Amino acid sequence: MLSRVLFFGRSRVASAGIQSILKIPNNLKHSSSNTEDASLKRPPFLCRSTILVQDGSLVHEVPVIVRKVSDPSILWKRCTTPQPAKLKAQSYTAVREDHFPKIKDSGTSNLTGKKANRRTGGVCRGRKRIDIETDEGTAILFGSDLEFLKQADVDQLLEGLDSCYTPRGVFTLLETIIVDEINSMVALQALKKIIELESAPRSRTRLSPTSRNRDVVLGQIVEMIAGSQDNDVLLEAFALLARDVVSPTTNEFRSRLCDEISSRVADDELTAAQIAEAVITLGRFNSSDYQDAVDSLWVGLAARETELTSETLLSLFTALPHFKKSRRLVLAILERALNRLLDRINGKQISGILNALAKASINSSASLAAVNRWAASPGKNIAEEDLLDLVRAWTATGNVDPSVEVVLERHVSRGRGINEPTLVGAIMSYCGGLRIRNTRILGGCAEYLARNGRRLPAATLAPIFGPFGTLDFRPGVEITGRFWKSLEEAVAAKFGQIKPEEVIDILLSCVCLERYPLRLVSRVFRSQFLERLLRCGNTESVERVKSKLKLFDAAMTLECPRYAGPMIPRDSQSSVTDFQDQRIASILDKIYEELEKISGGDNRVSKNVSFGQMPNNELYTLDALVHPREGQSPQYNLNLDSKKLTKNSQTAVLVHVPEHFCRDTTKHLTGFQSMRKRHLRKFGLSVVTLEYETLERIETDPAAIAKYLKDRFSNLEKAL
Repeated sequence: MLSRVLFFGRSRVASAGIQSILKIPNNLKHSSSNTEDASLKRPPFLCRSTILVQDGSLVHEVPVIVRKVSDPSILWKRCTTPQPAKLKAQSYTAVREDHFPKIKDSGTSNLTGKKANRRTGGVCRGRKRIDIETDEGTAILFGSDLEFLKQADVDQLLEGLDSCYTPRGVFTLLETIIVDEINSMVALQALKKIIELESAPRSRTRLSPTSRNRDVVLGQIVEMIAGSQDNDVLLEAFALLARDVVSPTTNEFRSRLCDEISSRVADDELTAAQIAEAVITLGRFNSSDYQDAVDSLWVGLAARETELTSETLLSLFTALPHFKKSRRLVLAILERALNRLLDRINGKQISGILNALAKASINSSASLAAVNRWAASPGKNIAEEDLLDLVRAWTATGNVDPSVEVVLERHVSRGRGINEPTLVGAIMSYCGGLRIRNTRILGGCAEYLARNGRRLPAATLAPIFGPFGTLDFRPGVEITGRFWKSLEEAVAAKFGQIKPEEVIDILLSCVCLERYPLRLVSRVFRSQFLERLLRCGNTESVERVKSKLKLFDAAMTLECPRYAGPMIPRDSQSSVTDFQDQRIASILDKIYEELEKISGGDNRVSKNVSFGQMPNNELYTLDALVHPREGQSPQYNLNLDSKKLTKNSQTAVLVHVPEHFCRDTTKHLTGFQSMRKRHLRKFGLSVVTLEYETLERIETDPAAIAKYLKDRFSNLEKAL
């Protein structure tokens, strides 16, 4: 909970003292509009300031809405005197006397044939009724000497609005009705009809002749809604104004309701769900003029932190991206609520929260830790549909945790516990995308593919099988035969239904695992498939797929003796490439002198060397090459076609960054990095691998660098 509490109206905010935390208030921008429309009565008592809020060990500087009063003694009276029952018509008269419509004689109605007043329940017209809501119930007062709030027949009004097909018709109908006779529900329906008609394509280019009176009538409607005690009506009208295509982005109608919502939040009159709805609507306005209004709504959430429920938590996380200055404070409130409600929240809500964080690129380690505890709690039985949403959310947020792996292990159950192939694909995509080489999860998914390969939908084959190659995982001996047979038959049967890029991804994964499905290869280079490939998307997508196809062709040519390749002409490229990671380039510059010493002479080490006869791909770029002959240039052109090349006469130096390894304790290289090293050795090169993290740790210690390089070169891998 927030520490140190100060009361503003009914809301609670934390501070170190009023004198030291509040800056000089500024009037709200949208409360000082110079509009000529007198129908909108802006609350003159609101201003904006900044407050320091202590939340545990953190201090946040956030915007806040402050009410201005002419008599400061009112605040002291409100803070020291026990408050009576909530008489909504009089509780804030001293502070907000112009906020509520005054009771007045509404005169004679312009409508005829009215039914008995709905709110009076059929009470005689000669008497009028006033409802006052209290904690104990509703007080009903009647009088006979005043004409009070004669209400139009609501059904007749609504029917009249429904019969209007142009904005002119709506305005004409409303101009014949005394504003006091329209209750808030009718006003809301009128606003809805106006927005609906003006949003129609034909209305955007053909405004009615009465459009000059639009602001006057719309202002009266908005003012009637702002005076309503129904928060739902207020918020629905606010959301309707987000669809207003006639008024400018920042306009008096939005600003009036925005002021009213800010005022009610400051008075703790809106629930947490209603605050979230207001924030989302403000975000839809797409105007920076309302950003401070959004950021000031944190006070309502702080006041109702203990009242948050699992149902409202998701909507609040969804609204979180719209907060800017107060985002950290709101996130802290939501994180505490998530931990408190963990045992009452369900899988759909959990995945929704994670997706909201991922969509807004918000890093919340506390939320991820809470979700992981929820998923791994004993006896937690997660339905497949909920688990699918969760796995996708874990993938989007990059959530890697042992408890998540335990959950997935439990559900995979050696391939027999899952019925939905989309879930298996999501689990494998999670493992492949985050480089999680969990042998139990992968083994269970391999068993699932071996048992169900022929029945799998075409769209799930690549997501399920591709990560096996990415993670360099080979199925166990007991299912190897069934696994590869099931995969090949499934791909062959659904070849025409699988996207070209996914076909190539499957084949590349096969090569990573040293499997060469020649039966499928023969279909890849047919004209029908190549035509599909060229139509698979935009130019960027086509180039990406072509690059993968060239890599597959080169890998098959190098590894499979029965492959009649190369099928694709090689790229022409220089000896210098742009593929090298800048981290690798930087660390090589720092250890270059030690590399030269261990190579036995100057100019024997070249950096960023490419293969002139191989595809232009990062896999065929050497971070450094130790070669036997001296040269005047630090670059060296490696000619692998030369028959004079002696095996092991040159050494390729590869620097592996963390992304080159799977996430396990064995430092297992990913499938493509393993294939890269294997290909270099097939070319006749020795290979030395260095770990970037180790080099970074010792980069300032020449002796440690020399020792590390000596150890790595003594354990180099010879050519194949």
